[in-house]
Amino acid sequence: MNVGMGMLCPAGIGTASSASMNAATASAAWFFQSETTDPIVALAIRRTSGPGVVPTYRISLQGVDASGNPDGTIKASGNASNTFAGGTTTLNQVTWLTLTSSYALGLGEKLCIVLEYSSGTIDGSNNMLVVGTCTSGTGGPTKYPNAATGASGVYTRSAGTPFYGYRTATKTYGTPINGALTQNINSGATAEAGAKFSVFSGASGTYTIKRARFCFATTVAAKTLTCTLYQGGGAGDTTALASVDLDTDSIVNPSTAMLDFVFDDSPLPALNFGDTYRVAVSTPDASNETMVGFIVTSASDMQGLAWGQNFTLSTRAGGNWTDTGTSRLFCEVILGDITFASGGASNVAYW
Repeated sequence: MNVGMGMLCPAGIGTASSASMNAATASAAWFFQSETTDPIVALAIRRTSGPGVVPTYRISLQGVDASGNPDGTIKASGNASNTFAGGTTTLNQVTWLTLTSSYALGLGEKLCIVLEYSSGTIDGSNNMLVVGTCTSGTGGPTKYPNAATGASGVYTRSAGTPFYGYRTATKTYGTPINGALTQNINSGATAEAGAKFSVFSGASGTYTIKRARFCFATTVAAKTLTCTLYQGGGAGDTTALASVDLDTDSIVNPSTAMLDFVFDDSPLPALNFGDTYRVAVSTPDASNETMVGFIVTSASDMQGLAWGQNFTLSTRAGGNWTDTGTSRLFCEVILGDITFASGGASNVAYW
């Protein structure tokens, strides 16, 4: 059995599509199903601009009607909302807005986050734009969850992967992504870049890494890329367990695409559940090879994404590793030879 782990492309970061909140009749909505039964306590937006005196808006959690649009009924008896001055949100960063009352929900419940005008002067000179979806880039759009823009209560769905986020007291859900990450590797300032990860904490068993995938911009011709699997998660852990080379002359060069590195060590090293490892790519040349990923505002925002905080950016310049909990490369590792010890899966924590 092979299993994909990590974050291939959660949202096409290439182009952010904004919803313009420039009229009293304008609104934006994000539609999703709940992944938890824990009460929702906060919702996320990301403001991309705010000319003039930004008015006051309301964000709320609502149900979905038979047409797939907001049903107009705010959850928690009308209190699952937050009325806020738009100018108090941080420009080009995720802002979390705490609800007046939390909402106790059902697993898989169909919900929507609705942003709408509340009070103050609103026009073409006094308004704000918020990220609705992320389109193009390296990832594809999703049909559901999705986002929509509204005008006088009439909603139009937006193509792309929706930007949204909701929090419980202990965990973040959705895609609360701040923006794109561009990570160069070369023979100098940054010799290697990749991911620090752990698998199935709390379980007992072993697995192997069959393959690693990283997203690159256009690669430099006639160069070598080396993907290495390392033991341990400490800053000084540089013991290589497996490695494989890839000649860039064998690569098709669209602007941005995934590269597969298939480990050919025989046998592949057996890795332990719950232990920490790194997988990283290096090049011996001074020319920059550019890897692509994304950033979040705080490390806890990674919890809404596959494998949570157990999969983060790790770089080094030939010495110790530096880990960045708010960044991640578009990366996926394929697990194989998965063996749970007897009873070892009972306490498994995926993320």
